[in-house]
Amino acid sequence: MMSTPQHNQQVATIFRSIAERLAAQRANPYRVRAYRKAADAIEALEEDIADVASRQALVDIDGIGRDLSDKIEEFLRTGTIQAYE
Repeated sequence: MMSTPQHNQQVATIFRSIAERLAAQRANPYRVRAYRKAADAIEALEEDIADVASRQALVDIDGIGRDLSDKIEEFLRTGTIQAYE
């Protein structure tokens, strides 16, 4: 079985942490689910998310909308996600 590319694992881990934090704050369950679903989709990718981003194809990933694609691009640019820090 192929291992998940490193960027994908890092982004998925951050999204899961954000989901946990939102859940702990009793945030909108829809948002919590959106982050978890995005993390699952990113982990399932066989190609590096950086390559997907370079094709402007992040929103083609199931569960990734404009908001989450912006966060992924921010991570790829800066190595972090402000909302997570």
